[in-house]
Amino acid sequence: MSRSFNLYLSNLVIAAPMVVAVIVDAILFGLLSLFFFGFAFAGWPLHYAFHPYPLFAGFFLMIALVSFLAFVVNTVAGGVVADMSWRIVEGRPYSLESSFNYIKQFAPQLIVAGIVAGIFILLLSLIPIVGTAVGMTLFAPLPLLIVRGRDVVDSLRRSVEIVIDSVSRRFEVPLASFIVFLLGVAGGRAFQLLVTLVGYPYIVLLYALYMREMGVY
Repeated sequence: MSRSFNLYLSNLVIAAPMVVAVIVDAILFGLLSLFFFGFAFAGWPLHYAFHPYPLFAGFFLMIALVSFLAFVVNTVAGGVVADMSWRIVEGRPYSLESSFNYIKQFAPQLIVAGIVAGIFILLLSLIPIVGTAVGMTLFAPLPLLIVRGRDVVDSLRRSVEIVIDSVSRRFEVPLASFIVFLLGVAGGRAFQLLVTLVGYPYIVLLYALYMREMGVY
């Protein structure tokens, strides 16, 4: 744990992709809010008062589109963090630009894997808070596997196996991951932002170091 923490502190730029993702998300949802405000200001809701279904459908599509774009941005950012983590633990040169250019080829796999993992996490969310944190922990190594060239199905399966195996090998690794994600789920917006910007990059780096030291991929 101490080595991963020292690596993280000496390579804080690893959080840059998530900072960019948060800024882009804020812009996307800010534009969506402005659209709704302008829509209401123009008095269009009154125009649809007797025929509200097209209005509701339009709103739903707008929200779905912006949410999907935000998901894609965050997923790609996670892929960049994963590649930077590998480069750090392997002692290779890295930069935000080089990692982004490298992981672009894996963007479709990252998105599909993220959607499937999200569905599993949603199912685990039936157990409030704890289930969500467990699900997020199980798929913490997922982007690390995708950017290594594994296919989606194998990466999903292997991610869960690595986390479960790490419980008996180095219990502090999944425990740290679970606590970070638990704080993000149970805390308010401030905690969620903190986990996104600081906690998530650290957990990915932690698992990259663990996987390299244990020789598991």
